[in-house]
Amino acid sequence: MIQLILKIFNNTLVNRMLILIGKDDFIKKYQNNWSKWGYNEHKTSQENVGFSHSADIQEAIDKIHNDLSIFSNGIDAGEYSVLDIGCGVGLYLQDFPDDVRKYGTDLNPLFIDRAQSSLTNSDLHLGDYFNLSFDSKFDLIYSISVIQYIAPSKLNRFFSKMHEELKPGGKIFIQYPHALSNKDLRYADLSYVQYAPKRIEKAIVGKFQIVQHKHSFDNRKIKGKFDEFVYGNKEQRSFRNGYVLKAIRID
Repeated sequence: MIQLILKIFNNTLVNRMLILIGKDDFIKKYQNNWSKWGYNEHKTSQENVGFSHSADIQEAIDKIHNDLSIFSNGIDAGEYSVLDIGCGVGLYLQDFPDDVRKYGTDLNPLFIDRAQSSLTNSDLHLGDYFNLSFDSKFDLIYSISVIQYIAPSKLNRFFSKMHEELKPGGKIFIQYPHALSNKDLRYADLSYVQYAPKRIEKAIVGKFQIVQHKHSFDNRKIKGKFDEFVYGNKEQRSFRNGYVLKAIRID
């Protein structure tokens, strides 16, 4: 039954209609629903959130950890606070010093429990980021491999909410799988949207000033609407095929 629903509703023609009427998050109830994801004790935390430890994938992940650390300079300040949207089991929040106030959101209660047990000075929230509120403003908001689950009709709102929740001069760091074909540009799969970098840049106009927007693995700038060079098999959705946005809030 689920496969029939996916075949009927998750296609370019229907998806464009769903985007127009703001119902484009419908399909996520049936596919890529992370709120229903389990936790396998025989796997590592990284594997449980969907990433292997193969040499190529680990290299790409290590680059993001390092890039985020460099971009978030000033984290030794006692009042510094960060928000991880889609924090999973807290793998990136663990990179910050103990005196940094760590906030995180996730849809999965098992992931939140795991993250809570491994973090200090943290405040983790279970639920959809769009429906959550916080007791403070942030110096840095980031998300790693999350924006592909944001419905196209909500993309502008996603960046607007981050803008509202940042302190003046606050930063965002967004890593996401970018478009690799014309098929991606037509929104053929609303459960996993591979946005064109130009679409992301359009969504932040008037909200953020770009510091850097580049390929997260090899630092390239995509010249066209999508990346014609693909690492591995694009159907396998390698973490190496990603883009990273670094930007500062416009006050």
